Amino acid sequence: MAVGLGLSLRTSQSLALTPQLQQSIRMLQLSALELAQEIQQAIEQNPCLTQDDEDEEGGLQNELELDGVWALPESPRAQEDSGTSGDAAEASEPPDGASGETSADAEDWGGDGSLSSEDWDANWAEMPSGERGSSDEDRRSEPRDASVSLSDHLLAQTRNMRLSDLERVALAFVVHNLDEDGFLREEPEELALALSGELGLATLHNVDVAEAEDSARAALRFAIRAVQQLEPLGVGTRGPVDALRVQAEHHEVLANTADDAQAAQEWRVVLGLLSAPLQWIALRDLGKLARHAGVSAEAVDAALARLRTLTPRPAAAYGEPAASAVIPEVLVRRVGSRLKVELNPRVRQSLRVDPWLAERLRGQARDSAMAQKLQEARWFVKNLTQRYDTILRVSQVIVDRQRRFFLHGATEMRPLVLREVADELGVHESTVSRVTTAKYLQSPTGTFELKYFFASALETHSGAGTSATAVKAMLKAFIAEENPSSPLSDTELAACLERRGVVCARRTVAKYREALHIPVAQLRKAEKS
Repeated sequence: MAVGLGLSLRTSQSLALTPQLQQSIRMLQLSALELAQEIQQAIEQNPCLTQDDEDEEGGLQNELELDGVWALPESPRAQEDSGTSGDAAEASEPPDGASGETSADAEDWGGDGSLSSEDWDANWAEMPSGERGSSDEDRRSEPRDASVSLSDHLLAQTRNMRLSDLERVALAFVVHNLDEDGFLREEPEELALALSGELGLATLHNVDVAEAEDSARAALRFAIRAVQQLEPLGVGTRGPVDALRVQAEHHEVLANTADDAQAAQEWRVVLGLLSAPLQWIALRDLGKLARHAGVSAEAVDAALARLRTLTPRPAAAYGEPAASAVIPEVLVRRVGSRLKVELNPRVRQSLRVDPWLAERLRGQARDSAMAQKLQEARWFVKNLTQRYDTILRVSQVIVDRQRRFFLHGATEMRPLVLREVADELGVHESTVSRVTTAKYLQSPTGTFELKYFFASALETHSGAGTSATAVKAMLKAFIAEENPSSPLSDTELAACLERRGVVCARRTVAKYREALHIPVAQLRKAEKS
Protein backbone atom coordinates (compact mmCIF):
# COMPACT_ATOMS: atom_id res chain seq x y z
CA MET A 1 0.00 0.00 0.00
CA ALA A 2 1.53 3.28 -1.14
CA VAL A 3 1.54 6.26 1.16
CA GLY A 4 1.75 9.74 -0.35
CA LEU A 5 3.48 12.66 1.32
CA GLY A 6 2.77 16.29 0.63
CA LEU A 7 3.07 19.85 1.91
CA SER A 8 0.28 22.37 2.29
CA LEU A 9 -0.15 25.92 3.62
CA ARG A 10 -3.01 26.80 5.94
CA THR A 11 -3.90 30.05 7.73
CA SER A 12 -5.78 30.11 11.02
CA GLN A 13 -6.56 32.43 13.89
CA SER A 14 -5.90 31.69 17.55
CA LEU A 15 -6.26 33.54 20.82
CA ALA A 16 -2.99 34.60 22.43
CA LEU A 17 -1.87 37.18 24.95
CA THR A 18 1.71 38.33 25.29
CA PRO A 19 3.16 38.04 28.81
CA GLN A 20 3.44 41.83 28.94
CA LEU A 21 -0.25 42.33 28.12
CA GLN A 22 -1.28 39.64 30.61
CA GLN A 23 0.69 41.40 33.33
CA SER A 24 -0.81 44.78 32.40
CA ILE A 25 -4.37 43.43 32.60
CA ARG A 26 -3.71 41.70 35.91
CA MET A 27 -2.13 44.77 37.50
CA LEU A 28 -4.97 47.01 36.37
CA GLN A 29 -7.60 44.94 38.16
CA LEU A 30 -5.67 44.54 41.44
CA SER A 31 -6.80 46.46 44.51
CA ALA A 32 -4.34 48.65 46.42
CA LEU A 33 -3.57 45.92 48.95
CA GLU A 34 -3.12 43.27 46.27
CA LEU A 35 -0.86 45.60 44.26
CA ALA A 36 1.35 46.23 47.31
CA GLN A 37 1.81 42.49 47.70
CA GLU A 38 2.52 42.11 43.97
CA ILE A 39 5.18 44.84 44.08
CA GLN A 40 6.85 43.36 47.16
CA GLN A 41 6.94 39.92 45.55
CA ALA A 42 8.38 41.34 42.30
CA ILE A 43 11.17 43.15 44.18
CA GLU A 44 12.08 39.98 46.07
CA GLN A 45 12.15 37.83 42.92
CA ASN A 46 13.77 40.25 40.47
CA PRO A 47 17.15 41.82 41.45
CA CYS A 48 16.82 44.33 38.60
CA LEU A 49 13.91 46.09 40.34
CA THR A 50 14.45 48.69 43.04
CA GLN A 51 12.37 51.39 44.72
CA ASP A 52 13.07 55.07 44.14
CA ASP A 53 14.96 56.70 47.00
CA GLU A 54 11.97 58.72 48.23
CA ASP A 55 9.86 55.55 48.53
CA GLU A 56 12.33 53.29 50.29
CA GLU A 57 11.29 54.39 53.76
CA GLY A 58 7.59 54.72 52.91
CA GLY A 59 5.21 52.72 50.81
CA LEU A 60 1.94 51.09 51.55
CA GLN A 61 3.32 48.33 53.76
CA ASN A 62 4.83 50.79 56.25
CA GLU A 63 1.71 52.94 56.17
CA LEU A 64 -0.44 49.95 57.04
CA GLU A 65 1.79 49.10 59.98
CA LEU A 66 1.83 52.67 61.33
CA ASP A 67 -1.56 54.12 60.50
CA GLY A 68 -3.84 51.18 59.72
CA VAL A 69 -6.29 51.42 56.86
CA TRP A 70 -9.18 53.72 56.10
CA ALA A 71 -12.53 52.29 57.15
CA LEU A 72 -15.11 52.20 54.38
CA PRO A 73 -18.27 54.11 55.36
CA GLU A 74 -21.58 52.62 54.39
CA SER A 75 -22.67 53.85 51.00
CA PRO A 76 -24.91 52.55 48.23
CA ARG A 77 -23.32 50.44 45.53
CA ALA A 78 -23.64 51.43 41.92
CA GLN A 79 -24.45 47.83 41.00
CA GLU A 80 -27.82 48.24 42.70
CA ASP A 81 -28.60 51.10 40.30
CA SER A 82 -27.95 49.32 37.01
CA GLY A 83 -30.63 47.97 34.78
CA THR A 84 -33.43 50.26 36.02
CA SER A 85 -33.77 52.93 33.37
CA GLY A 86 -36.65 51.16 31.69
CA ASP A 87 -38.71 50.57 34.80
CA ALA A 88 -40.71 53.76 34.47
CA ALA A 89 -42.28 52.51 31.25
CA GLU A 90 -43.67 49.34 32.81
CA ALA A 91 -47.44 49.15 32.73
CA SER A 92 -48.24 46.27 35.07
CA GLU A 93 -47.27 46.63 38.73
CA PRO A 94 -47.24 44.20 41.67
CA PRO A 95 -48.87 44.82 45.08
CA ASP A 96 -47.51 47.80 47.03
CA GLY A 97 -44.23 46.90 48.66
CA ALA A 98 -43.10 44.24 46.18
CA SER A 99 -40.54 44.89 43.50
CA GLY A 100 -41.93 42.08 41.37
CA GLU A 101 -39.66 42.72 38.38
CA THR A 102 -37.46 40.30 36.53
CA SER A 103 -35.69 41.59 33.44
CA ALA A 104 -34.90 39.46 30.42
CA ASP A 105 -31.22 39.56 31.29
CA ALA A 106 -31.97 38.48 34.84
CA GLU A 107 -33.95 35.50 33.59
CA ASP A 108 -31.08 34.49 31.32
CA TRP A 109 -28.56 34.78 34.10
CA GLY A 110 -30.39 33.05 36.89
CA GLY A 111 -32.92 35.35 38.57
CA ASP A 112 -33.79 38.83 39.76
CA GLY A 113 -31.61 39.30 42.83
CA SER A 114 -33.74 42.25 43.95
CA LEU A 115 -33.39 41.50 47.67
CA SER A 116 -30.10 41.60 49.53
CA SER A 117 -28.89 39.07 52.08
CA GLU A 118 -29.30 41.77 54.75
CA ASP A 119 -33.01 42.03 53.88
CA TRP A 120 -33.40 38.29 54.31
CA ASP A 121 -31.33 38.14 57.49
CA ALA A 122 -33.51 40.84 59.05
CA ASN A 123 -36.82 39.33 58.01
CA TRP A 124 -35.82 35.69 58.55
CA ALA A 125 -35.44 36.50 62.25
CA GLU A 126 -39.03 37.81 62.36
CA MET A 127 -40.46 34.52 61.13
CA PRO A 128 -41.74 32.18 63.86
CA SER A 129 -39.09 29.68 64.84
CA GLY A 130 -39.88 26.08 64.02
CA GLU A 131 -38.34 22.70 63.65
CA ARG A 132 -35.24 23.12 61.49
CA GLY A 133 -34.57 19.68 60.21
CA SER A 134 -33.49 19.14 56.61
CA SER A 135 -30.17 18.60 55.03
CA ASP A 136 -29.18 22.29 54.81
CA GLU A 137 -29.06 22.66 58.58
CA ASP A 138 -27.22 19.36 58.89
CA ARG A 139 -24.66 20.49 56.34
CA ARG A 140 -24.07 23.76 58.19
CA SER A 141 -23.35 21.84 61.39
CA GLU A 142 -20.81 19.55 59.77
CA PRO A 143 -17.17 20.38 60.59
CA ARG A 144 -15.32 21.88 57.67
CA ASP A 145 -11.66 22.44 56.94
CA ALA A 146 -11.17 26.15 57.62
CA SER A 147 -8.37 26.28 55.03
CA VAL A 148 -10.79 25.37 52.19
CA SER A 149 -12.44 28.46 50.75
CA LEU A 150 -15.77 28.54 48.93
CA SER A 151 -14.03 28.97 45.57
CA ASP A 152 -11.72 26.00 46.23
CA HIS A 153 -14.69 23.88 47.28
CA LEU A 154 -16.62 24.76 44.11
CA LEU A 155 -13.70 24.33 41.72
CA ALA A 156 -12.87 20.93 43.25
CA GLN A 157 -16.31 19.73 42.14
CA THR A 158 -15.60 20.72 38.52
CA ARG A 159 -12.30 18.90 38.02
CA ASN A 160 -13.91 15.81 36.50
CA MET A 161 -16.22 17.77 34.18
CA ARG A 162 -15.51 17.50 30.47
CA LEU A 163 -15.15 21.17 29.51
CA SER A 164 -13.55 23.15 26.73
CA ASP A 165 -10.76 25.56 27.63
CA LEU A 166 -13.08 28.56 27.26
CA GLU A 167 -15.80 26.93 29.40
CA ARG A 168 -13.31 26.05 32.13
CA VAL A 169 -11.93 29.61 32.19
CA ALA A 170 -15.47 31.03 32.27
CA LEU A 171 -16.45 28.70 35.11
CA ALA A 172 -13.44 29.74 37.20
CA PHE A 173 -14.20 33.38 36.36
CA VAL A 174 -17.77 33.03 37.70
CA VAL A 175 -16.59 31.27 40.87
CA HIS A 176 -14.05 33.98 41.65
CA ASN A 177 -16.67 36.71 41.14
CA LEU A 178 -19.04 35.34 43.79
CA ASP A 179 -19.43 37.51 46.87
CA GLU A 180 -19.08 36.34 50.48
CA ASP A 181 -22.68 35.08 50.48
CA GLY A 182 -22.17 33.02 47.31
CA PHE A 183 -24.14 35.38 45.04
CA LEU A 184 -23.20 36.71 41.61
CA ARG A 185 -24.04 40.39 42.07
CA GLU A 186 -22.39 41.87 38.97
CA GLU A 187 -24.54 42.69 35.96
CA PRO A 188 -24.34 40.21 33.03
CA GLU A 189 -23.01 42.77 30.55
CA GLU A 190 -20.20 43.84 32.89
CA LEU A 191 -19.18 40.23 33.49
CA ALA A 192 -19.17 39.50 29.76
CA LEU A 193 -17.01 42.55 29.05
CA ALA A 194 -14.59 41.64 31.83
CA LEU A 195 -14.26 38.05 30.63
CA SER A 196 -13.84 39.15 27.03
CA GLY A 197 -11.07 41.53 28.02
CA GLU A 198 -9.39 39.01 30.33
CA LEU A 199 -9.13 36.49 27.50
CA GLY A 200 -8.07 39.14 25.00
CA LEU A 201 -11.19 38.49 22.90
CA ALA A 202 -11.94 42.18 22.51
CA THR A 203 -8.39 43.37 21.78
CA LEU A 204 -6.97 40.87 19.30
CA HIS A 205 -6.50 42.17 15.77
CA ASN A 206 -8.34 40.43 12.93
CA VAL A 207 -11.03 39.25 15.36
CA ASP A 208 -14.60 40.50 15.16
CA VAL A 209 -15.28 42.22 18.49
CA ALA A 210 -19.04 41.57 18.52
CA GLU A 211 -18.55 37.89 17.73
CA ALA A 212 -15.87 37.57 20.41
CA GLU A 213 -18.12 39.15 23.06
CA ASP A 214 -21.00 36.87 22.02
CA SER A 215 -18.70 33.90 22.66
CA ALA A 216 -17.90 35.27 26.11
CA ARG A 217 -21.61 35.68 26.90
CA ALA A 218 -22.40 32.14 25.79
CA ALA A 219 -19.56 30.71 27.89
CA LEU A 220 -20.72 32.71 30.92
CA ARG A 221 -24.32 31.49 30.59
CA PHE A 222 -23.06 27.91 30.58
CA ALA A 223 -20.74 28.58 33.54
CA ILE A 224 -23.48 30.19 35.65
CA ARG A 225 -25.86 27.29 35.05
CA ALA A 226 -23.09 24.85 35.97
CA VAL A 227 -22.16 26.70 39.18
CA GLN A 228 -25.80 26.78 40.27
CA GLN A 229 -25.83 22.97 40.23
CA LEU A 230 -22.86 22.70 42.61
CA GLU A 231 -22.90 22.24 46.38
CA PRO A 232 -23.90 24.27 48.39
CA LEU A 233 -27.13 24.73 46.46
CA GLY A 234 -27.97 28.32 45.66
CA VAL A 235 -24.48 29.64 44.86
CA GLY A 236 -24.19 31.59 41.63
CA THR A 237 -27.69 33.07 41.87
CA ARG A 238 -28.44 36.79 41.90
CA GLY A 239 -29.82 36.98 45.46
CA PRO A 240 -31.53 35.24 48.41
CA VAL A 241 -34.85 34.73 46.61
CA ASP A 242 -33.21 32.83 43.77
CA ALA A 243 -31.04 30.82 46.20
CA LEU A 244 -34.14 29.66 48.05
CA ARG A 245 -35.87 28.89 44.76
CA VAL A 246 -32.99 26.67 43.60
CA GLN A 247 -33.00 24.81 46.93
CA ALA A 248 -36.80 24.36 46.86
CA GLU A 249 -36.70 23.02 43.29
CA HIS A 250 -34.01 20.54 44.35
CA HIS A 251 -36.12 19.28 47.26
CA GLU A 252 -39.17 18.99 45.01
CA VAL A 253 -37.20 16.76 42.62
CA LEU A 254 -36.03 14.60 45.54
CA ALA A 255 -39.60 14.28 46.84
CA ASN A 256 -40.87 13.24 43.40
CA THR A 257 -38.05 10.72 43.10
CA ALA A 258 -39.02 9.24 46.48
CA ASP A 259 -42.73 9.19 45.45
CA ASP A 260 -43.57 11.45 48.41
CA ALA A 261 -46.55 13.28 46.90
CA GLN A 262 -47.32 15.35 50.01
CA ALA A 263 -43.75 16.67 50.34
CA ALA A 264 -43.59 17.42 46.62
CA GLN A 265 -46.83 19.41 46.85
CA GLU A 266 -45.54 21.38 49.86
CA TRP A 267 -42.35 22.28 47.98
CA ARG A 268 -44.45 23.44 45.01
CA VAL A 269 -46.33 25.74 47.37
CA VAL A 270 -42.99 27.03 48.67
CA LEU A 271 -42.00 27.93 45.10
CA GLY A 272 -45.28 29.80 44.74
CA LEU A 273 -44.72 31.71 47.99
CA LEU A 274 -41.28 32.90 46.87
CA SER A 275 -42.94 35.18 44.30
CA ALA A 276 -44.96 36.90 47.06
CA PRO A 277 -43.77 40.13 48.77
CA LEU A 278 -41.20 39.41 51.46
CA GLN A 279 -43.11 41.21 54.22
CA TRP A 280 -46.07 38.82 53.83
CA ILE A 281 -43.73 35.93 54.60
CA ALA A 282 -41.99 37.82 57.41
CA LEU A 283 -45.32 38.72 59.04
CA ARG A 284 -46.66 35.22 58.35
CA ASP A 285 -49.79 36.66 56.74
CA LEU A 286 -51.47 33.35 55.92
CA GLY A 287 -54.52 34.97 54.34
CA LYS A 288 -52.63 37.01 51.74
CA LEU A 289 -50.18 34.20 51.08
CA ALA A 290 -53.03 31.68 50.63
CA ARG A 291 -54.76 33.96 48.10
CA HIS A 292 -51.47 34.60 46.32
CA ALA A 293 -50.61 30.89 46.00
CA GLY A 294 -54.20 29.73 45.47
CA VAL A 295 -54.08 27.20 48.30
CA SER A 296 -55.49 26.85 51.82
CA ALA A 297 -54.04 28.55 54.91
CA GLU A 298 -53.08 25.11 56.25
CA ALA A 299 -51.07 24.40 53.09
CA VAL A 300 -49.31 27.75 53.45
CA ASP A 301 -48.47 26.97 57.09
CA ALA A 302 -46.91 23.65 56.08
CA ALA A 303 -44.99 25.32 53.24
CA LEU A 304 -43.60 27.98 55.60
CA ALA A 305 -42.28 25.21 57.84
CA ARG A 306 -40.48 23.79 54.79
CA LEU A 307 -39.21 27.24 53.83
CA ARG A 308 -37.63 27.77 57.25
CA THR A 309 -35.40 24.73 56.68
CA LEU A 310 -33.64 26.49 53.76
CA THR A 311 -30.89 29.09 53.96
CA PRO A 312 -31.03 32.43 52.13
CA ARG A 313 -27.21 32.66 52.26
CA PRO A 314 -25.79 29.53 50.62
CA ALA A 315 -22.18 30.37 51.52
CA ALA A 316 -22.91 30.97 55.22
CA ALA A 317 -21.19 27.70 56.16
CA TYR A 318 -17.88 29.07 54.90
CA GLY A 319 -17.45 31.67 57.61
CA GLU A 320 -18.58 35.18 58.31
CA PRO A 321 -17.37 37.89 55.93
CA ALA A 322 -14.35 39.84 57.10
CA ALA A 323 -14.80 43.45 58.14
CA SER A 324 -14.55 45.78 55.16
CA ALA A 325 -11.41 47.88 55.04
CA VAL A 326 -10.27 49.84 52.02
CA ILE A 327 -7.42 52.09 50.97
CA PRO A 328 -8.37 54.97 48.66
CA GLU A 329 -6.11 55.18 45.65
CA VAL A 330 -7.52 58.54 44.54
CA LEU A 331 -7.87 61.72 46.60
CA VAL A 332 -10.21 64.58 45.70
CA ARG A 333 -9.61 67.94 47.37
CA ARG A 334 -11.55 71.13 47.00
CA VAL A 335 -9.28 74.08 46.21
CA GLY A 336 -11.45 77.18 46.00
CA SER A 337 -14.03 76.43 43.33
CA ARG A 338 -11.90 73.69 41.76
CA LEU A 339 -11.77 69.96 42.49
CA LYS A 340 -8.21 68.64 42.45
CA VAL A 341 -7.79 64.93 41.67
CA GLU A 342 -4.55 63.16 42.58
CA LEU A 343 -3.25 59.70 43.41
CA ASN A 344 -2.84 58.89 47.07
CA PRO A 345 0.91 59.32 47.79
CA ARG A 346 0.64 56.76 50.59
CA VAL A 347 -0.40 54.12 48.06
CA ARG A 348 1.69 55.01 45.02
CA GLN A 349 5.06 53.29 44.92
CA SER A 350 7.69 54.34 42.36
CA LEU A 351 9.90 51.57 41.00
CA ARG A 352 12.81 51.75 38.62
CA VAL A 353 15.25 49.42 36.93
CA ASP A 354 18.54 49.26 38.82
CA PRO A 355 20.88 51.39 36.62
CA TRP A 356 24.02 49.62 37.89
CA LEU A 357 22.75 46.20 36.84
CA ALA A 358 21.29 47.54 33.59
CA GLU A 359 24.69 48.94 32.58
CA ARG A 360 26.50 45.67 33.28
CA LEU A 361 23.91 43.58 31.43
CA ARG A 362 24.04 45.77 28.33
CA GLY A 363 26.28 43.41 26.36
CA GLN A 364 24.76 40.11 27.47
CA ALA A 365 22.81 37.81 25.14
CA ARG A 366 19.07 38.39 25.04
CA ASP A 367 18.30 34.81 26.03
CA SER A 368 20.41 34.83 29.19
CA ALA A 369 18.61 34.53 32.51
CA MET A 370 19.67 37.96 33.78
CA ALA A 371 18.80 39.64 30.48
CA GLN A 372 15.30 38.19 30.76
CA LYS A 373 15.07 39.47 34.34
CA LEU A 374 16.04 42.92 33.08
CA GLN A 375 13.33 42.82 30.40
CA GLU A 376 10.73 41.67 32.94
CA ALA A 377 11.73 44.54 35.24
CA ARG A 378 11.24 47.06 32.43
CA TRP A 379 7.81 45.58 31.66
CA PHE A 380 6.82 45.72 35.32
CA VAL A 381 7.84 49.38 35.72
CA LYS A 382 6.05 50.33 32.49
CA ASN A 383 2.86 48.48 33.42
CA LEU A 384 2.87 49.93 36.94
CA THR A 385 3.21 53.46 35.56
CA GLN A 386 0.48 52.77 33.03
CA ARG A 387 -1.82 51.50 35.80
CA TYR A 388 -1.40 54.67 37.86
CA ASP A 389 -1.92 56.85 34.78
CA THR A 390 -5.10 54.99 33.73
CA ILE A 391 -6.64 55.16 37.21
CA LEU A 392 -5.92 58.89 37.42
CA ARG A 393 -7.36 59.60 33.95
CA VAL A 394 -10.55 57.63 34.63
CA SER A 395 -10.94 59.29 38.04
CA GLN A 396 -10.50 62.74 36.52
CA VAL A 397 -13.29 62.10 34.00
CA ILE A 398 -15.58 60.77 36.74
CA VAL A 399 -14.98 63.82 38.96
CA ASP A 400 -15.53 66.18 36.03
CA ARG A 401 -18.81 64.46 35.14
CA GLN A 402 -19.99 64.26 38.76
CA ARG A 403 -18.78 67.69 39.87
CA ARG A 404 -22.18 68.68 41.31
CA PHE A 405 -22.22 65.53 43.45
CA PHE A 406 -19.00 66.55 45.20
CA LEU A 407 -20.25 70.12 45.68
CA HIS A 408 -23.92 69.57 46.58
CA GLY A 409 -24.46 65.92 47.58
CA ALA A 410 -26.08 62.72 46.30
CA THR A 411 -29.22 64.41 44.97
CA GLU A 412 -27.04 66.00 42.27
CA MET A 413 -25.59 62.72 40.97
CA ARG A 414 -25.97 62.64 37.19
CA PRO A 415 -26.43 59.54 35.00
CA LEU A 416 -23.17 57.98 33.84
CA VAL A 417 -22.28 54.70 32.11
CA LEU A 418 -18.98 52.97 31.39
CA ARG A 419 -19.18 53.67 27.67
CA GLU A 420 -19.19 57.46 28.17
CA VAL A 421 -15.91 57.36 30.09
CA ALA A 422 -14.41 54.81 27.68
CA ASP A 423 -15.30 56.94 24.64
CA GLU A 424 -13.82 60.09 26.19
CA LEU A 425 -10.53 58.36 27.01
CA GLY A 426 -10.37 56.25 23.86
CA VAL A 427 -10.19 52.90 25.70
CA HIS A 428 -12.37 49.79 25.86
CA GLU A 429 -15.25 49.52 28.33
CA SER A 430 -13.59 46.49 29.96
CA THR A 431 -10.63 48.71 30.86
CA VAL A 432 -12.91 51.20 32.63
CA SER A 433 -14.68 48.31 34.35
CA ARG A 434 -11.37 47.00 35.74
CA VAL A 435 -10.26 50.45 36.87
CA THR A 436 -13.50 51.14 38.75
CA THR A 437 -13.68 47.78 40.54
CA ALA A 438 -12.09 47.60 44.01
CA LYS A 439 -10.57 51.08 43.55
CA TYR A 440 -11.70 53.76 46.00
CA LEU A 441 -11.87 57.53 45.98
CA GLN A 442 -11.65 59.67 49.12
CA SER A 443 -13.25 63.11 49.12
CA PRO A 444 -14.67 65.58 51.66
CA THR A 445 -18.04 63.95 50.96
CA GLY A 446 -16.83 60.48 51.92
CA THR A 447 -15.02 57.41 50.58
CA PHE A 448 -16.61 55.63 47.63
CA GLU A 449 -15.78 52.85 45.19
CA LEU A 450 -15.27 54.36 41.75
CA LYS A 451 -18.08 52.16 40.46
CA TYR A 452 -20.48 54.04 42.77
CA PHE A 453 -20.44 57.04 40.44
CA PHE A 454 -22.02 55.08 37.58
CA ALA A 455 -25.80 55.16 37.70
CA SER A 456 -28.60 54.59 35.22
CA ALA A 457 -30.78 57.43 33.96
CA LEU A 458 -34.40 58.21 34.77
CA GLU A 459 -36.58 60.59 32.80
CA THR A 460 -37.48 64.05 34.08
CA HIS A 461 -40.08 66.55 32.87
CA SER A 462 -37.30 68.86 31.69
CA GLY A 463 -35.84 66.06 29.57
CA ALA A 464 -32.39 66.38 31.17
CA GLY A 465 -32.60 63.09 33.09
CA THR A 466 -31.47 62.25 36.59
CA SER A 467 -29.57 59.33 38.11
CA ALA A 468 -30.88 56.45 40.18
CA THR A 469 -28.54 57.49 43.00
CA ALA A 470 -30.12 60.97 43.13
CA VAL A 471 -33.59 59.42 43.21
CA LYS A 472 -32.59 57.19 46.12
CA ALA A 473 -31.32 60.23 48.03
CA MET A 474 -34.67 61.96 47.43
CA LEU A 475 -36.57 58.90 48.68
CA LYS A 476 -34.50 58.83 51.88
CA ALA A 477 -35.28 62.51 52.45
CA PHE A 478 -39.02 61.99 51.87
CA ILE A 479 -39.15 59.06 54.30
CA ALA A 480 -37.11 60.90 56.93
CA GLU A 481 -39.64 63.76 56.90
CA GLU A 482 -42.84 61.65 56.73
CA ASN A 483 -45.52 61.55 59.44
CA PRO A 484 -44.67 58.56 61.69
CA SER A 485 -48.35 57.78 62.22
CA SER A 486 -49.04 57.77 58.47
CA PRO A 487 -45.92 56.69 56.52
CA LEU A 488 -45.78 57.28 52.78
CA SER A 489 -46.68 54.33 50.58
CA ASP A 490 -44.70 53.56 47.43
CA THR A 491 -47.46 55.19 45.36
CA GLU A 492 -47.25 58.36 47.46
CA LEU A 493 -43.46 58.36 47.19
CA ALA A 494 -43.78 58.13 43.40
CA ALA A 495 -46.13 61.13 43.54
CA CYS A 496 -43.56 63.08 45.60
CA LEU A 497 -40.95 62.37 42.95
CA GLU A 498 -43.42 63.44 40.27
CA ARG A 499 -43.77 66.81 42.00
CA ARG A 500 -39.97 67.12 41.87
CA GLY A 501 -40.15 66.52 38.12
CA VAL A 502 -38.88 62.91 38.20
CA VAL A 503 -40.85 60.29 36.27
CA CYS A 504 -40.57 57.09 38.34
CA ALA A 505 -42.98 54.13 38.37
CA ARG A 506 -44.16 52.80 41.71
CA ARG A 507 -42.46 49.48 41.10
CA THR A 508 -39.16 51.33 40.61
CA VAL A 509 -39.75 53.19 43.88
CA ALA A 510 -40.26 49.81 45.59
CA LYS A 511 -37.04 48.49 44.12
CA TYR A 512 -35.02 51.51 45.27
CA ARG A 513 -36.61 51.45 48.72
CA GLU A 514 -35.59 47.80 49.14
CA ALA A 515 -32.06 48.60 47.92
CA LEU A 516 -31.88 51.20 50.70
CA HIS A 517 -33.05 48.57 53.25
CA ILE A 518 -36.14 50.65 54.08
CA PRO A 519 -39.23 48.56 54.98
CA VAL A 520 -42.69 49.14 53.52
CA ALA A 521 -45.05 51.74 55.02
CA GLN A 522 -46.89 49.15 57.13
CA LEU A 523 -43.69 47.99 58.84
CA ARG A 524 -42.36 51.55 59.24
CA LYS A 525 -45.56 52.52 61.02
CA ALA A 526 -45.26 49.51 63.36
CA GLU A 527 -41.63 50.40 64.13
CA LYS A 528 -42.41 54.06 64.96
CA SER A 529 -45.60 53.44 66.96
